[in-house]
Amino acid sequence: MLLIFNLNVFKEATDRFLEIFDFKELKNFFQLYVDKNTKIFEDFSDSISDSIDNIQEVLSDKEQIKEALLTLLLNFITLFFNFLNYFLNIGVNILFLLMIFFNETFNATNLNIKYSKSSLLWIKFQKFLSKVKSILKNIYKKIVKWLNERKRKILLIFLIVLFSKGVVYQVLVEIIIFLVTYISAVFRFETYIAIMDIAKAILIFLLPYIESLSKGTIIVILIFIIFIRAFNRANYKLKKNHERLKIFAKDRLTQTTFINGAPGVGKTLLNVSLSLASEENFIDELELMMHEYQAKHPYLNFANIRTKDIDQEHQEYIDIYNFLLNRSSYLISNFAIYSPYFDEYSKIFDFNFMRKNIKSDIYALEEYTIISISELDKEYNSHDDMKIVGADGAATFFSTVSHDLKRTAKIFCDYQLKDQVPLRIRGNSEYFLTVKSRKKKYPVLLYLYYYPFILMDKLVSRLIFKYETKRKTINKNTKRKSLSKYKRNDYTLVYGILRSLQFQLNKIKNFFDKYWYFRITSILSEEDGGKGKSVAININLCDLKLDDQQLYDSTFLSHAYEQKKNTKFKDLDKFTSITPSIEELTKCNSRFYNKINGIKNEETEKKNNRGTNDDDDFITI
Repeated sequence: MLLIFNLNVFKEATDRFLEIFDFKELKNFFQLYVDKNTKIFEDFSDSISDSIDNIQEVLSDKEQIKEALLTLLLNFITLFFNFLNYFLNIGVNILFLLMIFFNETFNATNLNIKYSKSSLLWIKFQKFLSKVKSILKNIYKKIVKWLNERKRKILLIFLIVLFSKGVVYQVLVEIIIFLVTYISAVFRFETYIAIMDIAKAILIFLLPYIESLSKGTIIVILIFIIFIRAFNRANYKLKKNHERLKIFAKDRLTQTTFINGAPGVGKTLLNVSLSLASEENFIDELELMMHEYQAKHPYLNFANIRTKDIDQEHQEYIDIYNFLLNRSSYLISNFAIYSPYFDEYSKIFDFNFMRKNIKSDIYALEEYTIISISELDKEYNSHDDMKIVGADGAATFFSTVSHDLKRTAKIFCDYQLKDQVPLRIRGNSEYFLTVKSRKKKYPVLLYLYYYPFILMDKLVSRLIFKYETKRKTINKNTKRKSLSKYKRNDYTLVYGILRSLQFQLNKIKNFFDKYWYFRITSILSEEDGGKGKSVAININLCDLKLDDQQLYDSTFLSHAYEQKKNTKFKDLDKFTSITPSIEELTKCNSRFYNKINGIKNEETEKKNNRGTNDDDDFITI
């Protein structure tokens, strides 16, 4: 029925399509739109030209420049005196009232635990808003769910209506004509004319709307457009950071990489990031192998093959698929790493796996494995007594692991000093990464939008702190401040508004915080202690956790310490004067103190030589 009512539209579109045969006079949609609205573009061009001419006239006439500067100065003086007049008549009184309000609100003391009536109304209002927001969110989710369940039918109905109205046909005709004219322009080397016509058409279309807008509205729109641009650039930056990290781990680093640097500089951070990037690289590599295998059999539906466990003709494909599906995490480490790809923790690395000269009950390492070892110098140290440690074959492991795992493994080890790990082990590393610095960075353009919220949050936090507590200097002769004391326990309207504002600002800051990243500057060298090349590695903070799950803990030994902790810190002995007594120095169990104080305690010597516990089996010094 709709087709019958819109026959004229189809006829007009067909007539338009037939214009292709008049190739010399053929014009696309943008060219026709420009021709139809030439006056708008000419008026805009004339206004720009007149503005430029006026500026040139003013600049060429010195008297006009002097007059303009004098007018500007007079306007400024008038503005200043008007401001001074209003400030003295109105502003001073407002400031005086604000000072009284702030003094009574933020400097007052009230230790009674209570809610003011106005604050209770504010809390009810906030809860009401939250409830409304929750209801609207649920309605929105239901609408989206309803649309998703019926999107194919809705899209089909929409296309049928558009087609029956002739819109689809018109659009197809215009696309064909545009392609014909554009290809013609390419062959005539007139592509720039086609692009200029598109730009003119867009400008002519927007000019009436721009002219109808106020300057304030235009500024708001420009700020919003720049924000969208900054947001897109920030996302692109994080995406490129991740891609470059994967390329660096795959192409620049071969198999074994030793990472060293000062404490807290980011060694474990880099270790974990490179390990997880390598895991994703292995997934990409295996999926590419499946894709390349499928390319050899263009007429075969591999969905059927993936349902089988055994297929003699395509067993290679099935093995790769099952390996990807059933392998779980590719990570094995001596500390916990959470794999976001498989939603599970890394396998536990048994150091007996690398002790080639010691028989192990388990040999589990296989192809496509990432071995991540933290604090390697605590296990193998250059100062180890070889008689105690023995030649356990760890060096042999590092030199032969590429053969054992068919060069499909990555090993990342971190420790502090370069020479701390024995040469027989570190000599098998292909690359050394010496971490020099770690800086927290943020995309510049997006930071311009983030910074005002940082300032607002600081201001609100300072006001809340001033409302709740009072902190004085220890005495008048020092700048050191004592502990804060809570001076207000009442919940007032102003306090409630500040707390609500702080809550909303934290939500906004959490959104912006996703775009922070670390820039780790390191020296990459192929020889231990040799000259290397400076490399900068960017690691996204958003890639270091999955929702609220952290991917690793750089202080992973802390829990083990907590389990053996048996004394509270506040219960420890303390000094009684600036110049301690011999008895207090003796409690330090220092060899130096005991020596200068002439203390000879066999039990203390035994503990100093063998450790702090008789059950420990430390090396005798």
